[in-house]
Amino acid sequence: MSDKSLSEAARNFLQQNLLRNPPLRNSIELPDSHNIERIRRETREGYRVAFESSRRQYTSSDQDISVGGVPCLEINPRYRDQNRGNVVIFYLFGGGYIMGSPEEDLPISAFVANGLGVRTVCPYYRLSPEHVYPAAFNDVFAVYVALTREYGHGQILVVGESAGGHLALQILLAACADGMKLPGACALLSPWADISQSGDSVNFNDGRDPTLSASLLKRAAEMFAPGMDHTDKKLSPLFSDYPANFPPTFISTGTRDLLMSNAVRLSRRMRRSEIEVQLTVWEQLWHVFEFYPQIPEAAESLGEICNFLERNISISSG
Repeated sequence: MSDKSLSEAARNFLQQNLLRNPPLRNSIELPDSHNIERIRRETREGYRVAFESSRRQYTSSDQDISVGGVPCLEINPRYRDQNRGNVVIFYLFGGGYIMGSPEEDLPISAFVANGLGVRTVCPYYRLSPEHVYPAAFNDVFAVYVALTREYGHGQILVVGESAGGHLALQILLAACADGMKLPGACALLSPWADISQSGDSVNFNDGRDPTLSASLLKRAAEMFAPGMDHTDKKLSPLFSDYPANFPPTFISTGTRDLLMSNAVRLSRRMRRSEIEVQLTVWEQLWHVFEFYPQIPEAAESLGEICNFLERNISISSG
């Protein structure tokens, strides 16, 4: 890699996960109803060292709770800002709706929780193919409704990565339409805003993104919404009309991100509605690179997200 702006750790990650191995598109085992449980177990074990390390470093405790009748992981950060007891982070994990869990996303969620010093709630929403659309949306929306009863306007901060970003867009569009309390801000990490797989980067970055392939993305969409029109704005919120009162939004992506086009098009669509949007595109980085704590760019990006959310706490609930 010739780009000197990349950290050595990021260059090593690309070398180990892309350049030394066959292209991801040719080597990945695609999930189906027979192997999905095994793939979930293996993926979770592969991330265990990272999420257990984040748990020790950033949390004072975490526990399973029920919010709105939905099981959730509650994160209590190691650093707690006593002036923000009336603020909560609503965190939505990724995994293409077919894998993932709140624990596996602790490298992101616990970092942000500790950075802001506030309680964080992460739903265990139902996964596909066992539970297809709109099961995950129904779970997450139920939790959001419950949180709005507990917290005031602007006191909820929504953060989602990949499929979690897709969920964040869906619930916030529904909240806007229903006249509900809205969060102070939203942060989306490589959001999967378009499950129809349109956009230049899905093709251009296939084989360049070391963590995601177009074939896996297509399979995940088929398992999540089988037989449905994936261009429908209810399924692909990229195509929705965004109201002017949509919360200020931070979007991060990278030039190797398979979903970079989702992020770029989403930010432009929001700006047309005069929504405050901060889009950050990282050179040579990949899909949800913030998930990998061994690269310093991850902490830098998450720090920027914390700063964005913090500014909007002051504006909304100060």
